[in-house]
Amino acid sequence: MRISVCIATYNGAPFIKDQMDSILAQDLNAYPGSSLEIIVSDDGSADGTLDVVRSYADSRIKIVSHTGKKSEKHYTALYAATANFANAIKHTTGDYIFLADQDDIWYPNKISHTLAELIKNGGGVCAAEFDVMTSDGVVYGSMNYKMEPFWRIKRQCMPYGFSLGFSRDMLKFIMPMPRVHQHDSFICLLAQRLNKLYFLHESTAAHRWFGEKNTSSSSMQEPIWQKIWVRATLYGFVLWRCWTIK
Repeated sequence: MRISVCIATYNGAPFIKDQMDSILAQDLNAYPGSSLEIIVSDDGSADGTLDVVRSYADSRIKIVSHTGKKSEKHYTALYAATANFANAIKHTTGDYIFLADQDDIWYPNKISHTLAELIKNGGGVCAAEFDVMTSDGVVYGSMNYKMEPFWRIKRQCMPYGFSLGFSRDMLKFIMPMPRVHQHDSFICLLAQRLNKLYFLHESTAAHRWFGEKNTSSSSMQEPIWQKIWVRATLYGFVLWRCWTIK
């Protein structure tokens, strides 16, 4: 079994080592013979992020560059993050794929416990719950998931991308990634529509919650018409993929 971890980076030098260490320290004893690859897709970091990654000199780590950026009037950072993660995903070779932010810390059982849930259900997408911590690493809360109606407009508990793991067979629905503003919402709505979305009700990581992005630009002042448009586009892509892909 091959396991791929995708990290989208941008100026994450202060925290990337903690995240890399926690991924490389994953306990995979329950899956003897399994192998790990880490795909780091960088969005043009200028702070030494890639120097930290290269310092590992580990053959399991592969660095790719995110190119072909586009400027957006609204949601620029979100569109860029989607493209950055898509760039990492397309370079994976694993049977199971996990998404990771550059500034979190994974607990040793994150991969193994998520894998157990995916294998039990025959694949799909699994969202693992997580703890929330400050920028200096102090845990102060947790995030719990629940299934919500597919058509609910305001979704309070949509799983975050860094909590997702999914089987490779989901890639025929996910890739190529369409121009949506949230890759995680797209993946989860796809899985929900296909009855392939599962939750792991256990904190398997600590997420730094302080508003920084893993892309090189940000624009979040959007009018109501733009919110409606991007939500409609998101649902449109989900329904189209589910209808056309077998």
